[in-house]
Amino acid sequence: RLVACLMRNVNHESMSQPCVSTVRDMIHRESENYRLNYPLIQQCDDAVTKYCKKEDEEEGNEGQVLSCLKANLDNIGEKCVHEVSIVIQRAHENYLNDVPLAEQCKVDVSTLCKKVQPGKGRVL
Repeated sequence: RLVACLMRNVNHESMSQPCVSTVRDMIHRESENYRLNYPLIQQCDDAVTKYCKKEDEEEGNEGQVLSCLKANLDNIGEKCVHEVSIVIQRAHENYLNDVPLAEQCKVDVSTLCKKVQPGKGRVL
């Protein structure tokens, strides 16, 4: 619960910079490997098994599992939708938290958005 609180408040102006940095790193690691996101695993395990089994079985493809869950929002349970919505919100705050987007747009971001610092939705 403490980590969830820190993640919810990562953009609060009173949070210290070292804490902000650490929390943002944690959020980014979760975006790279959905298995590190405990609430998402708890609420979406059945949906991953039912709709995203292929993506889940491929080594190093954890970002694709999140993409699969996003594509199946109409089919997954309400609690899973809530957790996926949190992941989507974090991706909107920092495009690096959307692994497929960050990888597919790496060159474009480096040329078209090179002066824009990631975070707070500035790149998107």
